[in-house]
Amino acid sequence: MENIWVQVAGRRVHVVREGTGRGVFLIHGFLGSNFSWRHQVPAVAAAGWSALAVDLPGFGESADEVTGNYGHVALADACASVLETLGAGPVHVAGHSMGGKVALWLALRHPALVRSLTLVDASALATPGPVRQAGRLPGALPLGGWLVSRRWSHETRFRADLARFYGHAVAEDVAADYWRRYRRPENQAGMLAHVRDSTAPSVVPNLAGVSAPVQVIWGENDRTFPVAHAGRLAALLTGAVGGARVTVVPGAGHFPHETAPEIFNQVFLASIRAWTGCHDC
Repeated sequence: MENIWVQVAGRRVHVVREGTGRGVFLIHGFLGSNFSWRHQVPAVAAAGWSALAVDLPGFGESADEVTGNYGHVALADACASVLETLGAGPVHVAGHSMGGKVALWLALRHPALVRSLTLVDASALATPGPVRQAGRLPGALPLGGWLVSRRWSHETRFRADLARFYGHAVAEDVAADYWRRYRRPENQAGMLAHVRDSTAPSVVPNLAGVSAPVQVIWGENDRTFPVAHAGRLAALLTGAVGGARVTVVPGAGHFPHETAPEIFNQVFLASIRAWTGCHDC
């Protein structure tokens, strides 16, 4: 596995790469990092592709001094710059939760870089409560920080909410990794900058403009964005080649790629094989 840092508009963006061949680009969700795709990176590489898992600006190892815009559109443009710098496009893109909305903007603004989209419990139709509440504040990062971080100032509350997202108890090493990253001041600053900038524009009026093939994968028991969102989202993606397909992962919560990786990887890799006409890889 290779660690790469790419300069994007003065920011250092971290990417983990494994494998060779056609590219698969993985975009994590809120609170996440490339760690969120730890079950997919080796599986994608083993299937004969190059897996690229990005730490979005402000998250993971890409967290740095907060400058500029950290909204979904800006993050999508940063992903495009990463792909162009690495000469990696066009790629199959998967985005989870917040990363799903970033992936949609990437496909809308930079269609030549996107071969297909896999949207995993994507936040396209709704915004999580803390983000929505902080977004009502007049763009003040300190006030937003007070509102969002007060609940997660204690590890027990953080772990309880993480378990709620997962839909069950979280393994000790996984919870510890999420907590470690979240507690870094630079990560909190990046997260809050995203909160500050994430309320506009809405991607919903633009969804019909997505022309890439789309697979929507959703956890059956997602408490953050109910499974009904999967069908609603797919129905709005009227421009997707062949129509957007929906797969529900039984028993999974908001993180099906982490909690049910065998099922998720089977569906995900089968879709990529079908889209590339590669049935033996």
